[in-house]
Amino acid sequence: MPIDETLARYSDLSFETAFVVYLLALVLFVAEFAAVRVRRTAPELVPVPLLLPVRPTSRTGRRATPTGGIGPARPHGCQRAHSRPVLHVGSMVLRGLATSRFPWGNMYEFVTVTCAIGVLAGLIVLRRPALRCCGLSR
Repeated sequence: MPIDETLARYSDLSFETAFVVYLLALVLFVAEFAAVRVRRTAPELVPVPLLLPVRPTSRTGRRATPTGGIGPARPHGCQRAHSRPVLHVGSMVLRGLATSRFPWGNMYEFVTVTCAIGVLAGLIVLRRPALRCCGLSR
């Protein structure tokens, strides 16, 4: 069975880039988790602005800024993560096109597909507020 070498190389590049993005996301996740742990264990170290009150969140999903204007609400870390598996899924699609079959023919492809399914399932779970305790909770 012929394999398209160009598509296979693009698949490898996409997977390597996805791995670097996952690694960077892990480092940022640990940093965010450490910042939350510091705030919870030492609340007296967190400065509290007393002069500029913050208005509550409006019905449009936008939160009030300290200056009184309405700004966009800052999404939670897992809500910003929806684009991370794009390179990983793209790698699998390119691998399937290069080999002209579903990418499940050897252990590398099987583990890649399984990990992508796990990442997508984790992102779906973390989007639900009730299940957010599985990851970084606030």
